[in-house]
Amino acid sequence: MPTIVKSGAVNPSAATVLWQSLTPTVTATNAVALYPAINLIDPATYSAWLGSASDTAARYDFGSAVAVNGFGISGHDIATSGVEYRVQYSSDGTTWTTVHAETPLTDDDIFCIFPTVTARYWRLYFPGAPASVAIFVVGNRLIFPHAPVADYKPLHHARRYVKRFNDSVGGEFLGTTVMSAGAETDVNMGFFERLWLEANIRPFEYHYNQGGKFFYAGCPSLYPLDIGYCRAMGDEDTLEIEWTEADKMATLNFGVRAYVG
Repeated sequence: MPTIVKSGAVNPSAATVLWQSLTPTVTATNAVALYPAINLIDPATYSAWLGSASDTAARYDFGSAVAVNGFGISGHDIATSGVEYRVQYSSDGTTWTTVHAETPLTDDDIFCIFPTVTARYWRLYFPGAPASVAIFVVGNRLIFPHAPVADYKPLHHARRYVKRFNDSVGGEFLGTTVMSAGAETDVNMGFFERLWLEANIRPFEYHYNQGGKFFYAGCPSLYPLDIGYCRAMGDEDTLEIEWTEADKMATLNFGVRAYVG
């Protein structure tokens, strides 16, 4: 599913990341047993929320108004289920305004960026039949000053599959088993002003270095397929930051591994 860029979104051609930096109280109008809505804020993609009836919603209450300019959905079967979803916000938990609504064509990750909205309540709403969703993140994105530079492989061209081929004694192709799948790439952000980096990078640096999951998009408006629900590439990966140009500039590099359902 391509990145969705709503009119007025800030700097849509720059790389951006989004993670659940605040923990909301999660409730749902209904859920199938063993598929509660609290699974939506569990970073694992194997657990999910599934409504048990039509006209169902999972609601996030942040306790007070929060600034939000992006949402991400991963590990879902909305397209397979052939249903519509809506992401909405409210100041009172009663009257809802829709940020985005669609019936997606694939079950790929969804990442939407939009002008900042400040509200206490947010929800993922299915006006008709429900669908299974593993991850639903809303929050305030970290927007880098520009897109990745140098030798960069976008995520949708960086998928890797571990396969087992099966051939007969006579050499006929019998079939292929995919053992695992994922996408990996190195993000070289090149040069930033050191002052920008010092003022903005620490929350994401901590989240990334602690093994946190996040949505990433390399250049939403120009390359909408270059997105994914990600983590650090390896067990020992950290954000690589170096000062240069008499400490007035800085370089930033990090690796990502994306979930491929």
